[in-house]
Amino acid sequence: MKNSSAYIITKPLQYINSRNIPDILDKDLYIIDNFLDCDNFKDSIVKSEFNPWRSIHKFKTKERALIYIIFFKSRYSRIFVDSDFGIVLRFLLYLLNKSSICVFEEGFASYVPQLRPIHGIKNNIFSLFDRLQGGGNWSGGFKYTDLIYLYNPKLFAIKVPECDKPLMSFARDFASNLNQIRELDEYYSEIDYLINTLTNKQVFLYLSGYSINDQFKSISEQYSSYVKLLKPHPNMKFIENGKFDLIIRSNILAEVLVVKLLDVVDKLVLVHEGSFGMLNIPKDDKIVEYIIGEEIFKQYFLDFRQLISDIK
Repeated sequence: MKNSSAYIITKPLQYINSRNIPDILDKDLYIIDNFLDCDNFKDSIVKSEFNPWRSIHKFKTKERALIYIIFFKSRYSRIFVDSDFGIVLRFLLYLLNKSSICVFEEGFASYVPQLRPIHGIKNNIFSLFDRLQGGGNWSGGFKYTDLIYLYNPKLFAIKVPECDKPLMSFARDFASNLNQIRELDEYYSEIDYLINTLTNKQVFLYLSGYSINDQFKSISEQYSSYVKLLKPHPNMKFIENGKFDLIIRSNILAEVLVVKLLDVVDKLVLVHEGSFGMLNIPKDDKIVEYIIGEEIFKQYFLDFRQLISDIK
């Protein structure tokens, strides 16, 4: 009897978003082991007294998780994934089309109207397969996807006007949702301890890209008395510690870090390179924001922010 939901997540942000979907059914979680500290992340949920899942599984790839779910598809009335884009992925989802397939926001890619470039022989061949499978060129565009869950459904409707699927809002804003996820208390205990040492202090936080952008230095010099924090990108290969008082573990979500800092600090100077996650941070008088990096990405971020502001 189909009386359960299956959730597939490939990174911590998706986990947080998956916990923002109203669902009264029994829930099974499928974690894809392709992010730093995955085992500790999983174990902290399993061991928590607040664990909301009936069962938790770990797989190397999303495709392997879906194959496993296919063998037990009689259990599931709903399948939740961060994306339905990709030829193999859509074939596997087709085998689950008797269940309700739901896509939920995973970040910037969820609002991109063309995930696959439209130029080149190889891309044209892939696009042909997309059309044969009944799929649009965006996340949520698969013929058999039923619902799309987002923080900004109106923004998605503007960016992807071809989509005719029902667009659902998450139950809560990002910060409110994060504060209700108690099963990650132990996982974030280290960062919570660190943040508590910054209570009532003035903090300078740089969220880096793939490498350190020297543009942050001139801004940093304006705040010489502030505690300097670096949150490196997870894919940064080399981290220089000469300019910072503290370096935050790269696998800590930037959104989580900022939300937790805002709870305790007196002032937060936030420097980033158009990080899409910062669109989910509520306005706060404590924040002084600087956006650095390439002009095209800065403008893209600001255009998104303006669109969100205009449609609220």
